[in-house]
Amino acid sequence: MLLSVGSGVSAQPAPTPTAEPDAPAHRIEDIVVTGTRTEYSVDEAPVPVQVITRKEIEAVSAINIAEALNRIPGIYVRQNEQFGLGASTVRMQGADANKVAILRNGRRFRGGIGGVVDLRDIAIEDVERIEVIRGPASSLYGSDAMGGVINIITRKGSKRPSASLTAAGGNFGSVLFQASHGWEVGPVSYFLSYQHDAIQIAQLYGAISEQFAGDAGNAKQVRDDVSLQLDYVPAPEHRLALTGDFNPIREGPQSNRLNVTVGGDWRWTLNEAWESELAATWYGFTRNNDLPGFEENVDYNDYSSEARLLRTVARGWLGESHVITVGNRFRYENLDSKGIERVGPGGVFGTPDVKAWAWLESPYLQDEILLTDSISSVLGTSIDIHDQYGADASPRFSLSWRPLHNYRITGIVGRGYRAPDLLQLYDADYNNIVVTPGGIAGYVIFGNPNLNPETDLAFNLQFDFKPFPGISGFLTLFQHNFDDLITVQLLCQPPNIRCPPGLPPSLPPLVFQYENVSKARTQGLELTVTTIPSEMAWWPLPAHQLRVDLSYGYLDSKDESGRPGFDGDELPFRPPNRFLPAATYEYLPRATTLQIWGEYEDRSYADLPNATIVPAHWLWNFKLSALLGGAVPAMHTWPAVGEIADHLTLFVEGQNVFDEKVGIPGPMGASVGARTFLAGVQFEL
Repeated sequence: MLLSVGSGVSAQPAPTPTAEPDAPAHRIEDIVVTGTRTEYSVDEAPVPVQVITRKEIEAVSAINIAEALNRIPGIYVRQNEQFGLGASTVRMQGADANKVAILRNGRRFRGGIGGVVDLRDIAIEDVERIEVIRGPASSLYGSDAMGGVINIITRKGSKRPSASLTAAGGNFGSVLFQASHGWEVGPVSYFLSYQHDAIQIAQLYGAISEQFAGDAGNAKQVRDDVSLQLDYVPAPEHRLALTGDFNPIREGPQSNRLNVTVGGDWRWTLNEAWESELAATWYGFTRNNDLPGFEENVDYNDYSSEARLLRTVARGWLGESHVITVGNRFRYENLDSKGIERVGPGGVFGTPDVKAWAWLESPYLQDEILLTDSISSVLGTSIDIHDQYGADASPRFSLSWRPLHNYRITGIVGRGYRAPDLLQLYDADYNNIVVTPGGIAGYVIFGNPNLNPETDLAFNLQFDFKPFPGISGFLTLFQHNFDDLITVQLLCQPPNIRCPPGLPPSLPPLVFQYENVSKARTQGLELTVTTIPSEMAWWPLPAHQLRVDLSYGYLDSKDESGRPGFDGDELPFRPPNRFLPAATYEYLPRATTLQIWGEYEDRSYADLPNATIVPAHWLWNFKLSALLGGAVPAMHTWPAVGEIADHLTLFVEGQNVFDEKVGIPGPMGASVGARTFLAGVQFEL
């Protein structure tokens, strides 16, 4: 019987555990799909995958995905850096957020017209587990996967009804409410969740925008999310999955946003050798901003589909086995942005309507080759066919060798290709526009229809080790060589400083434009060592469980564009050194968990050329949670009360508890929020 986990389809059962003494018995949560989109046990996958399980998420009472991911080395979760307004985006191996693929059940999770996902748009209540792969993966997942992949596998209904409820509050007026329910009835299962999150965002991060000026400084940003997954399995060989997500957001007093996602996925297992899959998704994004000088009326739609066929060859010419995947992705997107007109003493300032569209087709082929019990390889490529830029290839090759059961070495080399998105090509983003007798104030960012696609040649070498029970870890060495990187550059200062002909006659003092900046390089290493003394034979305190994680990341980033004043500079917001210590203590008789974790970031820069310094800083955080029935055994004196208490978890957490101030000049406020505390209760049935 084949397992069906996340978005992967399995051409073969997960490998049977070996007879070696330390070989684990594989559980369902040990099965991963992200590395190759076929199922393997986590320790046998030909492409290394790091997994955050639902059990681990619940153990620390994580309240959002950013909190769960930010404890992984090499994954830089940034708050308030990409768009302001508190957005949480992620960077991997020095690659920008639009070069890290955020997937939901193996499908690209959409992120506005810029292609960048705000992690807050996915509720933690929906998450069954998170799978992370490092390094190039564009051959399988498309242009967004240059730096790596984060695949969020969502929860499903089970035969036993489930229900959960979380209510919490804290400083800065924060309110958190989460609820979920799932069940399986015959061939149909469902999982429904709701999340409400509100906080005084400008008080947390500073003066994010002028809509929070004056009395509006205490206004709350309010986010809601309703998500539903339906699964229909009429027979073992068929599975139909339907998903929907409705996410309205009040970003500020005069700014609203709406994300809507609807998708379907049908899989058919013909026999042990053949499987097929068809999928389609629609993502809609609208944003309205009535703040004078920042007016927006944007409507964006993204339609995508995929067809995939998988063939298993149990024995090749040389005795090797193959899992061959062939497929095709198609994507169509359109952007409709309404222009505005401002009239003032100095004249009339107008912005044009923007109506643009693009399509991309990507056939791909992959072969997973098991050469011997200890050597495996993955060879694949995709070809992106863009309506404007023609065709280009993104190949990937990996080789994994396991000299001993608890040691593995994996090398990956791959090329990535990313065409400019509609925002970079055509958008006109006007900010703080005011028409005065003296002229026009504010600034504007223009798209550039003459952009070239970005490319990346990347290398990854990873060494996984578990020398004996209670100690494990990995070391990753990587390098990315980017060409034609797209960034925002100062175009001109009207009326005469480097202004090319053809620009509108009425412009604000600063004009920026998306431009290619030639070459850049990132390289470094990531090291994680996990020690669990309570799993060691000599541990004398079975009631006390302890886990210590020590992670270190080194990153060397460099602008290699050759431009005077920029060449050789560090890329922005990429600290050379990062250290992540964490300790988790559990007292089993009282069902109590205490976790303390820190984050050190070396100094970095907020711009090119390196003029604005982000100072080195330490952030310290904690979370204390306790099952009420375990922490207060007296409650079992009354059976009904004790039954309820055994399903209630109390928690309190603190972020940046020493209120570290990280000053970053600019209009979006700080990228490190002020000290916050949150306390609440979780009910799980």
